[in-house]
Amino acid sequence: MYATLEPETLIEMAEAETLSGDIRDALLTHVRSIQVPWAMLAEDEQQNAIDAIEKTAAHAVRQIAALMARRGLPHIIGSVSKWTVKDGIKLELEASSLVENITALAEHGNSAAVLVLAEPAMYIGERAPAKADKDQPDLPIDKAA
Repeated sequence: MYATLEPETLIEMAEAETLSGDIRDALLTHVRSIQVPWAMLAEDEQQNAIDAIEKTAAHAVRQIAALMARRGLPHIIGSVSKWTVKDGIKLELEASSLVENITALAEHGNSAAVLVLAEPAMYIGERAPAKADKDQPDLPIDKAA
């Protein structure tokens, strides 16, 4: 069974530039201890598990970025679709028409705001790639050469 890791715990245990790799490694630790031992899975089954966990880790990073944005300040998650410079900077932001976004804008009104430009993808990295175990391990004679 997988252990439950709170987002705050994940943030504290990881460095920003390796966050997704750290999450992946934590999840792999649990996968390797399931009822069917990791070593009994075929190489392609292991790779499938690794791929699924990497996708989960990337999703977790996006969720953690949203969590950090929610820490006490209203926010909207969207993308810059167009900007121009002429007598100041004019910016167009596209965001989902979620009640949460509409409420944040309505409550903020036309007052001053700070726009933080952050891309969650910049935190999707790793110290080293995860690798599946070979179906046929190297023979001791291969290491002697």
